[in-house]
Amino acid sequence: MEALPNDLEERILLNLPPTELGTYSRVSMRCRNVIQSKEFIKEYIGRSTTEPRLLLVETTMKPEVLFHSMYQQANPLLSGKEKVRIPHSPGPQLHIDHPVRGLVCLSYETKVVITNPGAKEIVCLPENEAGKQGETKCFLGYDEDTDVYKVLCVPVPVLSTREEAREYQVLTVGSGGESWRGIECKHHHSLVTNGICKGGVVYFVALSECRQIVRVMSFNVNSEIFTVTELPKGAEIHESFSFVNYNGTMALVDELSGTRVEPNGTGVLEMWIMNELERTWETCGIELPCWEETVGSTKYFFKGTIGTGELVFAPIHWFHGHFSVLYYDPVTHKYRVFPIDGVGTDYMYKVRTFLDHVDSPLLI
Repeated sequence: MEALPNDLEERILLNLPPTELGTYSRVSMRCRNVIQSKEFIKEYIGRSTTEPRLLLVETTMKPEVLFHSMYQQANPLLSGKEKVRIPHSPGPQLHIDHPVRGLVCLSYETKVVITNPGAKEIVCLPENEAGKQGETKCFLGYDEDTDVYKVLCVPVPVLSTREEAREYQVLTVGSGGESWRGIECKHHHSLVTNGICKGGVVYFVALSECRQIVRVMSFNVNSEIFTVTELPKGAEIHESFSFVNYNGTMALVDELSGTRVEPNGTGVLEMWIMNELERTWETCGIELPCWEETVGSTKYFFKGTIGTGELVFAPIHWFHGHFSVLYYDPVTHKYRVFPIDGVGTDYMYKVRTFLDHVDSPLLI
């Protein structure tokens, strides 16, 4: 590789999987400089977005997290499958954040790590002392204008009738000598949902400490300013709701109740769709014909849409047997069910399913 012209070397590297990029980066300083350049990272991730992946993150009673990755639009889904095991503490408080440009943030008590599953690389961040005071959730955010990644640590206080400001923690990734900084969020909250980063903003849902007001919290990664978008009165949003990508817009869906089934067996998927510019909401109900007949006893939950326009559903909790992903085409009204080999080899496990995951040379 060292004897090749620079442009040819870069073209070769752009077509290698992340694991092989890591190998070249370790044995060649010249390759390492190319792989770590902003131009290379941008083009590599840009290419990967044309073939996005389905990422399954599996946790069991064992002290590890297992990642499965496969091309989400391929048939079958087994093509391009990758696995990587990340040692981690098990437990209900393990928080798995939504992937951001190929990176996933995991947090448990005071421990926070960022991993690149495709490259099988992991970086341990400084321990967050806020985790000693109670449950926290960490969100990874990225600002494209400044090319900066930050981790936002949000305290999840116990239910209280007192309204008081909470100190959040922020860490800038890759800044050298990383440390947590305290920032204040004046919008009082009690519980937070899983979040998502879009357009340089981290979004998640919070409830007021009296549990009477539902808010969407927005954290601007660049300015580190919080803003609030109120949900309509009467919106029954709680901690089991999560943000998903619905045809390019953000929507809130319930990961606990799933899809409602009508007496005739038709499923009804309900969600709240957010207009990010106007900060307004509208409800949406999608009919899923022959839902009960198609899914049987399996409890599927909506995970978002992909480039084909298909709706993707997957289980969350599983006890044994084959794990599967369900696709529904709203144009043809046809379903596709794909069993995923290698998921759920233990008796009891939990799986989080993410769409549009990309390969990335970051952390290499």
